[in-house]
Amino acid sequence: MMKDQFLTNEMGNSDVIYDDADVRLSEIDIDMVETDLEGGRVIKISEKDLIKEIKEEDNENDVDEFDYLDKMIDELPDNFPKALSKIRSEIAPTIATMDTSLVEYYVDKLKKKTGALKKPIMDEIKLAQQNMLDIESETEIAGVEEIKIDPEIQQLSEEIAQDPLLFKNKINIVNQLGVINERKPIGLYLVTLDSRCLPMGSTGSEALALKNSGPYGAGKSHPMFACLKIYPKTAYHLISSGSAKSLYNIEGGLKHKALILTEALQLQGDNNTDSELAYSIRSLVSEGHLVYQYTGYNADGKKVTIINKMQGPTALLTTTVRGRLESQLEDRLITVNPNVSSKQTQDILARPQIF
Repeated sequence: MMKDQFLTNEMGNSDVIYDDADVRLSEIDIDMVETDLEGGRVIKISEKDLIKEIKEEDNENDVDEFDYLDKMIDELPDNFPKALSKIRSEIAPTIATMDTSLVEYYVDKLKKKTGALKKPIMDEIKLAQQNMLDIESETEIAGVEEIKIDPEIQQLSEEIAQDPLLFKNKINIVNQLGVINERKPIGLYLVTLDSRCLPMGSTGSEALALKNSGPYGAGKSHPMFACLKIYPKTAYHLISSGSAKSLYNIEGGLKHKALILTEALQLQGDNNTDSELAYSIRSLVSEGHLVYQYTGYNADGKKVTIINKMQGPTALLTTTVRGRLESQLEDRLITVNPNVSSKQTQDILARPQIF
């Protein structure tokens, strides 16, 4: 017998069909009407019976889903590499949507069936979860309306980008911020800061590293901080000192940023042993990333190797009163010196005073 089920309200209208009966039953007073399309009979069903019927159907669907998953696992080869394709394409995405207790149950079942360890199975489930998040993220991005750009701002940005004297004008701006002369150090600071945007090269980082070396009070830091004023704070990370492993936990990371170390005391070259901080900065500058691994514990309380990564590329700016820093780091640095001539001092004293 063919039957068509639909919901009607108290007024007897039947032109709207609702798919989510559970929600509707909690919001309005309705009757369930079951129409026999062959015999023309109409039988009224109570609201209580309707809820019971819907819940029974949902339970049947859940059982069918679990039975189907159990069947897929039972049909897997008794070898993890051979079963991997099926696990990755169908089984892991299904398990990834389940509660933690069910995940543990099916991971255990997969272990017994394929002889695999827990970690590779959990890795496949996490990969499926990440793929779901990526799809959701792409959907959200696709749904975002295109940002409207002010035509005047667009025109000005294009003019700046095509300006053949752009770099010279940036140096002029830094001079206007109060830096007297020092155009060579300013230019090198700007080049190093901009190099943070370069992509990773085939053999490591293409970002530059620069140190300004000179005596106390020679004006090493003043040009550097003036240059930073024309960059957003998201373009660099400023520190005066740090522990050996502090770089691994910087919020937001150091990818396409400049690391500003205001005084390179911990990178000095007279240490008998290699400083771990110097080693970390050296690796970040040359290789474009940091990798640190240590022993920790997983959710089951078992010892595991935990890997922390800090991605670059990262440019480096630092100042020092020493002629040379740690030897291996020194080879990776461009060195510039402040102008300590008497004429520079006279020019500074002769500048207009602003009160």
